[in-house]
Amino acid sequence: MHDEHRARRDRRGGVRSRVLGDAHAGRHRVEVVVETSAGAVRAVVGRWAHVRVDASTRCTLTMETDSLEGPLFALGSLGAEFTVVSPPELAAMVQDWGARFGRA
Repeated sequence: MHDEHRARRDRRGGVRSRVLGDAHAGRHRVEVVVETSAGAVRAVVGRWAHVRVDASTRCTLTMETDSLEGPLFALGSLGAEFTVVSPPELAAMVQDWGARFGRA
């Protein structure tokens, strides 16, 4: 009876499905290629991201995050060229901010 009640509630959009859905919907997997040393990137974001060495002056930053503002601020503070691999929403934010800063 209890399982039947829970299933019926979930089908109607009950609390359990809303909470689980909201928790999953806000996660982003960020991947960015940064044109500087892994050490320089780790010094800024090492606590929050994984940094893989690709070459002496290139690395790949990956992280899981609920909000894309954190990675956006971190990338801006690196002072290095970078390419957003994913997610496309972060690439769009970078383009938007870049255009706005360019008009300033």
